Amino acid sequence: MSIDLDSLFPACGNGTDPAGVSQGVSQEVAQAVSSRSPMTFRQAMDKARAQIDLKQFYRIDRRAGQFVMYRTQASDIAESLMMAMAEVYKAHPEKVFYVGREEKTAEEIAFIYEHIDTEMLYALVERLENEVGGSPIKYQRPYLRTMLYNEVFEAAIKETARTNNNKW
Repeated sequence: MSIDLDSLFPACGNGTDPAGVSQGVSQEVAQAVSSRSPMTFRQAMDKARAQIDLKQFYRIDRRAGQFVMYRTQASDIAESLMMAMAEVYKAHPEKVFYVGREEKTAEEIAFIYEHIDTEMLYALVERLENEVGGSPIKYQRPYLRTMLYNEVFEAAIKETARTNNNKW
């Protein structure tokens, strides 16, 4: 794992290594990675659930004074997406996953996934319902990982376009 000293120590300037700081940083990072307690899948799912309000994907019915939640195709897709997020959260930070056709570490992907919210996931579920339309996905987990990863950037582009349109 390479470390960019300029990003860690902006005051150092042009990448110089004052008093051997890079050696100390490498040791600190190695200790942090090795001392990180492994996350269970349940903990990883809890982290994903904290980001997403799953109630929006269920059909809620009120009968006889009780709220009843029914599973829908959207809720199943949302749970599959959350399981893909949990898989990345649980993985060792240096584990390599394919996103599209590129190799990315779990740490890089998890950083992007942390920006996903319920609104983004809802838009992604709607798009998946319309695009896939019942045809099976050959490699489901990599496909869902890629869709989640790209959704953050697509949402940012849409927000930028909406903001720019409001300026005129």
